[in-house]
Amino acid sequence: MLLPERMCRMDCLVDKEYKDCLVSKLHSKGVVEIEFLEDQFLTESSVARDKPLESISKVSDLLLRAKRAIDHLKPYSQMEVSFLEDMLEIDKSQQVSVKAMSFDELVQYSEGLLSPAEQSIAQLQSKIQAVDLRISELKSMVDKYSPYKGFALDSKYFADSPYLHTIIGLMPKESVVLFEESLSNKFGKMYVLEKFAEKNENNILVISVLKEDSEILEDIARKSQLNKLTIDVSGRFDGILILAESDLKKLSAERLELEKSFRKAGLEHYPKILAVAEVLEIEKQRCEVFIKCGSTENTTLMRLWTPQKNSEEVERLIEKETGGVCAVLKTTEFEDAPVLLNNPKWIKPFESLTRMFSLPKYNQIDPTMLLAPTFTLFFGMMFCDFVYGVLLILAAFMLYKKYGVYSKSIKDFSLILTYFGLSSMFFGLLTGSFFGDFVGKYVLGHESGSQAIALWLDPLYNGNMMVYIPLVFAIGFVHVFSGYFFGAFDAFRKKQYKTAFMDYVSLMLIPIGLAIYVTKNSSIGLAISAVSLLLVFIGSGKLGLYIKVSGMLGSVVSYARLLALMASSSGIAMTVNFMASMSMSIPYVGIVLGPLVFVGGHLINLALNMLGSFVHTLRLHYVEFFGTFYEGGGVEFTPFMESRKYSRLIERKVK
Repeated sequence: MLLPERMCRMDCLVDKEYKDCLVSKLHSKGVVEIEFLEDQFLTESSVARDKPLESISKVSDLLLRAKRAIDHLKPYSQMEVSFLEDMLEIDKSQQVSVKAMSFDELVQYSEGLLSPAEQSIAQLQSKIQAVDLRISELKSMVDKYSPYKGFALDSKYFADSPYLHTIIGLMPKESVVLFEESLSNKFGKMYVLEKFAEKNENNILVISVLKEDSEILEDIARKSQLNKLTIDVSGRFDGILILAESDLKKLSAERLELEKSFRKAGLEHYPKILAVAEVLEIEKQRCEVFIKCGSTENTTLMRLWTPQKNSEEVERLIEKETGGVCAVLKTTEFEDAPVLLNNPKWIKPFESLTRMFSLPKYNQIDPTMLLAPTFTLFFGMMFCDFVYGVLLILAAFMLYKKYGVYSKSIKDFSLILTYFGLSSMFFGLLTGSFFGDFVGKYVLGHESGSQAIALWLDPLYNGNMMVYIPLVFAIGFVHVFSGYFFGAFDAFRKKQYKTAFMDYVSLMLIPIGLAIYVTKNSSIGLAISAVSLLLVFIGSGKLGLYIKVSGMLGSVVSYARLLALMASSSGIAMTVNFMASMSMSIPYVGIVLGPLVFVGGHLINLALNMLGSFVHTLRLHYVEFFGTFYEGGGVEFTPFMESRKYSRLIERKVK
């Protein structure tokens, strides 16, 4: 359990006649990873790179069509989701049963599903685009003529006559006087200017001049900030707007009906298209996986990785599917391999925390087993409230029941949250924290508050803090030095004796020697510490000695955050209780304000301290603990398997 799953490498040479059938079975089984063979290896082995199956082009074309249809239908096919479901990316899509079929049957089934769906989508899209275009035109018209709303004259009065040129437009009020002066200077009395109405900060102006002066008028209008109206419709201005707004309402209603039709098409086609796209994706994976392999005229070379416990089963499957026309070379001794974590069921949820840092290398210790208990312990110690722990467990239960079936990550998170809640309840009992001192002081009436009901010590009562300070340093010492221990264990296991003594054993012996000297007053202790320091110096040099020793001390001191978070959580809870109690004494509004302060304050405290406890626990493990021995850098085992979310399991019939 302290090491990743032991792997087996299988180099397989199979007759090309059987490769499609074999890959299909391996894909369905989902217990092997097919490695991409590097060009150098293929050259050295005198084999060429294999090619995807010829059917890849047809599958890719159908898959592309399916994805296009999904993109069009998706906005109209989604069920309403809550904010939490959207944030957690919960997909409640139901699986569609797809019968077992051969490749030709799959193509026929896909065509039969996609063709009518595409036709329906194309028709609806065409109608929606036409409606949207008309809506856009009408909105532009409304925007253009809305400043002239209530303007009762007909647009025909502003058309040019054989003798006059007339324009209409908007002009800021402050510019009208200068505009009139410009007209007067250019035309004298040979022009007509009317201010028909005022709209906000603009005046509506109508100007007429002789036909031969039209260019001069246009030039003055451009220079004078006149927003000229180009009239492209006929009729009264107010009537134009009324008609446009009426048409907009009709078109909006028509678009809603088209959206309903789209939604109906989505409900009819979307789940099935999701399912067929998934099946096509699986088929595409089978067709293109051969590009990872080598090829001769008659054979295909594959390199498979599988857990050693499955190797015999995989070998039997290969022999069965190839009729014995194969050669399999198994290897179990190698420096590096894909990493598959191997932990008990109750610890598996914590693997996500290991992945978040980095997977171990194949021959390195998997820290998940070491991380799980201390992560739970440290979180509970910092969160430290019985009722908060109960609330965490309730939240975890609701998440698990409602969303666990849809998401493995939510399921794992719910289990981790449950462990955190139990740990918090345990430390809440030890410190007497039930919503801080609420039960001890305000319910049971003890002057000593939480201390009166604590199974051990309330850290905020009298001098109890002085008991906790050496305790958290002791916890830090044990945690950090357990890291050195496992680092030494890993080095000895790999027969890296120099690394074990120089980097791990020497650092462990420094404080042990000092402890012997202090407790026994023995020079042997000083000698042990001196030799250990010398080993560190030899292995790392002067600067390395300083960095490692000071880093070791700094790491231990860093565990003071356990007490800091524990005290802050209890302290904020006590403050909330005090504020709620004071609020209750306010006449008239206190009976409402007090509970609001109590509930709101504790919810804020719960949220902030949950975040703080998680982040600081993460830091203690990723920096202080992992920094002593864990390197990471492994590549995860990625099995070649069918990933099904929208379709039920089918078996492909291979000819």
